[in-house]
Amino acid sequence: MKKILLVLIILLLVGCSKTQEQLIYKEYLTYGEQLMDTNYYQYLNDSNPTVEFTLTDNSKIKFELFKDTAPNTVKSFLSLASTGYFDDTILHSKSEDFIFAEQKEKPLPDYTVVGEFISNGYENPLTISRGTLVLHHGGTNYDDGINMFTIQFTDELAEISDEFAVFGGIIEGFDGLTTLENLEDATNYDDAVTDFKITSVEIDAKGFDYSTFEKIEKSE
Repeated sequence: MKKILLVLIILLLVGCSKTQEQLIYKEYLTYGEQLMDTNYYQYLNDSNPTVEFTLTDNSKIKFELFKDTAPNTVKSFLSLASTGYFDDTILHSKSEDFIFAEQKEKPLPDYTVVGEFISNGYENPLTISRGTLVLHHGGTNYDDGINMFTIQFTDELAEISDEFAVFGGIIEGFDGLTTLENLEDATNYDDAVTDFKITSVEIDAKGFDYSTFEKIEKSE
């Protein structure tokens, strides 16, 4: 993988001006090595949709969403994000391994989505690891996830990957991830809202159709 990326960098540099060369190589140094070290590197694809989170301090984190491994989760997330649903999403209950992102200020959608992970009958090969987005569910009901997800800081929870839907991985903005990682750990897990929010979410669907997906309607 590293050889392939280095060859691509060399090809990009051919014909570039000195300034362009510096910018391309800087981006490789900034993100290339870090991406190659992630557990989801082999699943990155230019055709995958992306979402960019802007945080309270105006830093940005961009994630690629894995439409081929968790298609329904990705469609639901894009559908909600396209309406601004995840703007002003609260970040809370930070631990050394992850931080929760939960939309608490807007009404819950009237549906949930099926949990796309192995323990629920879905072949999702992605593992919970640093930089991933993971849809949260209630524990006993695998199919009640919708408005809460985690941003992972470590690989320490990889052993429970079969029980949660990993649906995205960071591709830009590792500094923003580090900022969140350096927040103080929660002492009261149930009421530990940080000073940070995801203030806005910008999507680039890359032509991926997210208009139709499987919904589990909530019972009255």
